[in-house]
Amino acid sequence: MHLLEDDKLAPFRTEYLEREKEIQRYIGVYLSGVVIVFGWIIGPQSKPLNEMALGNNGYNIFAFLIISVVNALFITFLIYKSLDVHDTTQFITVLAQPNSVYRFWENWRRSKHSVTKPVRTGYFIALAFLPAIMALLLLAFSASKIFASDESLRSQLVEIENRRPVNEASIPFTDAQANLPAPNATDVSAQFVRVRSVFNYGIVAFFLVVGLHFVPGWFFYYNAGPTTREWKTIMEFKKAQAKDVSPSSAEALALEEFMKDSLPEE
Repeated sequence: MHLLEDDKLAPFRTEYLEREKEIQRYIGVYLSGVVIVFGWIIGPQSKPLNEMALGNNGYNIFAFLIISVVNALFITFLIYKSLDVHDTTQFITVLAQPNSVYRFWENWRRSKHSVTKPVRTGYFIALAFLPAIMALLLLAFSASKIFASDESLRSQLVEIENRRPVNEASIPFTDAQANLPAPNATDVSAQFVRVRSVFNYGIVAFFLVVGLHFVPGWFFYYNAGPTTREWKTIMEFKKAQAKDVSPSSAEALALEEFMKDSLPEE
């Protein structure tokens, strides 16, 4: 089969480096977005979370779900870019000559002599940890409001009403007074009906958002599992190729047959 010299593979190496830089830029954008969201939630001008989520007749809960959707889409995009990098480097490794510097580089990265090998897995997990925690926190908080019992929801609305300034709310009242035909009780009861009605739609939205999170989950699994196994197959194939023998595993043999069918003979 016709393998390529290093100068022919150089454009793919350049493409790989550009994609790596792009991933790092987007990681910076993501971290900046996380800081902005936390600043919005815990900043000096922010309101209590209950008031933020239940305000606007409950429609504010969709803001938390939208942030969760953006989080899931952004992580899906980053993992896809990572897979794209793997695709390029695997292509370079498979087509490299046995004495190619690219093949030696991949061997070095996977050897015990590489200083990054011991921490590479930890780095990968750390990058995945933050978005996973963000997703869990956003979904757990949204679920705690959307699926709250009637009693809990009414109690939270009463608490919000009691925190309002005198010029925005009438005389504070207690949970025990919530069922009395007083003006505040009437206001809370009407608001409860509106919020509960909105949350009925929120249940559907919540499960759609949860379903969306299976996409980055699958991407993450594919990046950590099948992609790693494919690298092992490629390295076994290249070792056998250097020794001019047939690979031992079925996966590496299948790759060898693919290469023979796809590339012209030298």
